[in-house]
Amino acid sequence: MKYIDPKSLTIITTYSCTAACKGCCFGCSPKRKEKLSFVEIKNIIDDFLKEFPSIEVIIFTGGEPFLLGDDLLKAVKYASSLHKMSRIVSNAYWAKNYKTAYCMLRKYKESGLCEINYSTGDSHQEYVPYDNIVFACRAALDLSLSTGVNVETHECKKFHTKTLQSDVRLLKYETRKNFWIKSGLWIPIDSSCDVRVCGIGGVCGFIGRFYNKKIGYYTSYVGDYSQAFLVKKCNGRKYVFSCEDRDNFLSVLKNKLMNEKH
Repeated sequence: MKYIDPKSLTIITTYSCTAACKGCCFGCSPKRKEKLSFVEIKNIIDDFLKEFPSIEVIIFTGGEPFLLGDDLLKAVKYASSLHKMSRIVSNAYWAKNYKTAYCMLRKYKESGLCEINYSTGDSHQEYVPYDNIVFACRAALDLSLSTGVNVETHECKKFHTKTLQSDVRLLKYETRKNFWIKSGLWIPIDSSCDVRVCGIGGVCGFIGRFYNKKIGYYTSYVGDYSQAFLVKKCNGRKYVFSCEDRDNFLSVLKNKLMNEKH
């Protein structure tokens, strides 16, 4: 069997966050206090690089990683000292104006930060104003940091990517190759029905091991639960998948299986 060498390492630095978004994939909120120290982050990096020297990018996410303060800055410096690229994922709560955002990011750029990604959308904007994202993007791009924005996407969304794309304050950056804005599927999980054992649930779908009272433990690869279906193997293992035009896919699959039996 040929294994694919991993190119990135993502570290969940904390479950504490300035926001408490509905459907957050890690259940983060201001009430959560769990966080990693710099020493713990350093040990994780060392252990994984020893096992997987192919890693090129180290990603710091949360929760809100900027709540780590100097420990996050030390982690970025350490990644840079190992000649690894680094990325931070943030809600930009700290970018209350352009000057504040620029000063914050400049010290990270000087410490070796290569890229920053921001999360926004209806749920995020209940806690972090939209203007914070604009200030944070402008500051990052003026510092030549690769910059990305991930916007929540769901059926009832009010905030759209086009709002950012047409914002006059960002138009001068629209041709930059190091600037992207995209939508990320955001599906709230019903914790009374499905319990995440190990994996993610909320942004971009549900991937990992889950438990449901009706079907028990199952492995999920679901982007859209309205198009989901259950597969039960002969050995008892259960999988839940989703795809576009589920009903047509299942019809073709059933016909194929019937033909193989005959």
